[in-house]
Amino acid sequence: MSRKRVPVFALIQTLPTPLRVALAAGLTLVALVAGLLPGTLSTSQLQLLLLATVLFGAWTAGVAAGLVGATLGFGLMLWRAVDTTAGGGWALSFEAAVDGFFWFALAKLTAALVSTPQGLVTQLLERGRQAEAVARRRELLLAEMSHRTSNDLALLVTMLQMQAAADPEAAEALGVAADRVSVFGQIHRRLSRDAEPGARVDSRLFLEGLVADLRAGLDGVRPVLLTVTAEAHVLLPARAGDIGLVVNELVTNALKHAFPNGREGVVRVTFRREEDAFVLVVSDNGVGSAPEGAARGGGIGRQILQALAVQLGGRLDVVSGEVGGTQCRLGFPVPHLGETEAAMDATAMGKTMEQQPQASRSRRRHRR
Repeated sequence: MSRKRVPVFALIQTLPTPLRVALAAGLTLVALVAGLLPGTLSTSQLQLLLLATVLFGAWTAGVAAGLVGATLGFGLMLWRAVDTTAGGGWALSFEAAVDGFFWFALAKLTAALVSTPQGLVTQLLERGRQAEAVARRRELLLAEMSHRTSNDLALLVTMLQMQAAADPEAAEALGVAADRVSVFGQIHRRLSRDAEPGARVDSRLFLEGLVADLRAGLDGVRPVLLTVTAEAHVLLPARAGDIGLVVNELVTNALKHAFPNGREGVVRVTFRREEDAFVLVVSDNGVGSAPEGAARGGGIGRQILQALAVQLGGRLDVVSGEVGGTQCRLGFPVPHLGETEAAMDATAMGKTMEQQPQASRSRRRHRR
């Protein structure tokens, strides 16, 4: 297996700061020694070598190292340009002085241009690491809170069941309350597990999982088929939780009232978008004894459903089905989505449309 090759400059950046400063100082010292040896480098070659050391020092050790290298290089260039006069004095030509000052200005500018972005990159990387650490801590806290919430709900269910066993007169009401709390726990666990990054939920995955949980409770107990057909849309967890509670309440009502005496039947859950509204429909082919304008079931069930419908900003209608049974339809407005959520929603909807022809072909093969 071949190893991934890492650039030398990337390896140098991973070294400790003192070691990088030592490397920059060593390279500067080598350049100074080469410049002091007579006949080793021409003036232009020395200028390029010293400029390279300034650039390397600023990149590896910061602007201070670059400026020190530029100052030392400037002094070396002036030293090489000094000539001894006939009287034993020193003389520096005007052209050599101008070249030296020009190189010094260029070297300082190079050091500043190289070190400034490097410092910004370092700060950004450090802030990124800090943000990542905060995000990890937040994830751990949320996971711990979610775990504790699930445990608390499970404990509450157990307490309600124990109270129901100890109080026969209130056993039925306490049993219903325990069932509802248990559903809260299931929805909470599913939202915690299926929530997309950025706190978004795929409606299709969520409803399919929720209906699968409800279906598991019917296996071998009731001869009722529970199906779901849901489009994929982006939902906030809170909104998805409300939808899940509505689905559970309507399905529970259908199982309780639509199929008496062990009657066989089908309960269908559908979720789709119609223009600017989401539509959730729970229908059955049972006995069809739905009162007009209200959800079938006990008074507390109706109150819960109406409260959830109001919370979603929609309306719940219950009518007789086209071929018997009862149809409960909840319509509520589609919330405003940002650009990211809208793109996610469009992508999810595209996947659903691609899967529909395959599902249709599968159903046709099954019927044959």
